[in-house]
Amino acid sequence: MMSSPFASRILKRTSLTQEESEWKRSKKPKPVIFQNATGASIKRWRENWRNPRAKADRDPKRLLFAQIMIHKDFLAVDAKGQTFAAITPDQLRGYTKSISDLFAGKESSVKLVFHSETLCDKQEQKITDAEERMKEALKKKSKKSKRK
Repeated sequence: MMSSPFASRILKRTSLTQEESEWKRSKKPKPVIFQNATGASIKRWRENWRNPRAKADRDPKRLLFAQIMIHKDFLAVDAKGQTFAAITPDQLRGYTKSISDLFAGKESSVKLVFHSETLCDKQEQKITDAEERMKEALKKKSKKSKRK
């Protein structure tokens, strides 16, 4: 690994396991440590070197056709574990199935990526966590009342 003060500021890699031959290099490299270098710039370079930014997972042959977003209230849960979402997890799964049925048989020309299961799992986890917190609060309250 290259971490000498003479490392190039324009030396970039996109993963920790990337081969050295695939690193992007400047034709005119500049040292990381130079007369006007600040501690923050050196620290930023070192952080980018240790944790390189991954390339975007985009296929240049595909164009964005549609993007469907739901309100963040889908994940909102009150202290009792109640949700306020206008869409239920079952409705969300139904919409996912309807959309995938529309494009059935066209997998070679259309790429569908759904995050509905992840969202539903997050909502269920939040509800479970809220219910557990409520039970713990009730236990603490009952213990305090028994002491008196």
